[in-house]
Amino acid sequence: MTYYIQPKLGWETFTQHAPLIDYIYAQFTPLVKQGNWHYLNLSAGLVIFEDPQGNALFLVYDGEDSQDYLVSELKLFLPKDNPVASHTLLSTLRQIEEAFGLSKVHIE
Repeated sequence: MTYYIQPKLGWETFTQHAPLIDYIYAQFTPLVKQGNWHYLNLSAGLVIFEDPQGNALFLVYDGEDSQDYLVSELKLFLPKDNPVASHTLLSTLRQIEEAFGLSKVHIE
């Protein structure tokens, strides 16, 4: 299953791109450092944080430095064979949604 997490009025009107990216990194980087989670930096502006169950948070953004960051996509992927995300992932996403006024939209 895939969920897009996005502002109600779209990313074009969103003004907290850098704080959102910083918050995501601050929440998930310690989990990666503990060795339980994976961090994939596939290209500039495309990062994936994956929990031990294969659930993943995808972040796509543009910009050279934090002052220029523009998020274009934030999505949650839950494998069909194991559609239950970890408590850590879901609770952190709830915090992100509340702190930044984002909504989760089920796509697949």
